Amino acid sequence: MKVSRNEPCPCGSKHKYKRCCGRAHGGTPPETAPALLRSRYCAYYIGLSTYIIETTDLESPHRRDDLKRWQRELEAHFQSTRYESLTIDEIDEREAEAWLSYRLVFVHAGTRNE
Repeated sequence: MKVSRNEPCPCGSKHKYKRCCGRAHGGTPPETAPALLRSRYCAYYIGLSTYIIETTDLESPHRRDDLKRWQRELEAHFQSTRYESLTIDEIDEREAEAWLSYRLVFVHAGTRNE
């Protein structure tokens, strides 16, 4: 899905994309854990596989060694999934880590997931 720089950001912040997740997607690292979560959600919404790969934690079970295969898997996922909303419920940020509680709504292969 395409998003114009001047449209509201898909992450739900009510800011323009260019002033919100567009900055992270353009190379400015998010400053907080919630901003990183919103930028990753937005990357899934738009279909930015490179950003998702680059921001996936090295210890994540979702990480793949074969980057080309992983990128193909993400591209296939984008074709069958529509992201609808992200709501961050709780934030517990500490010095070296953060814990976030959030709700994600998406439709995958015709089935709505919340």
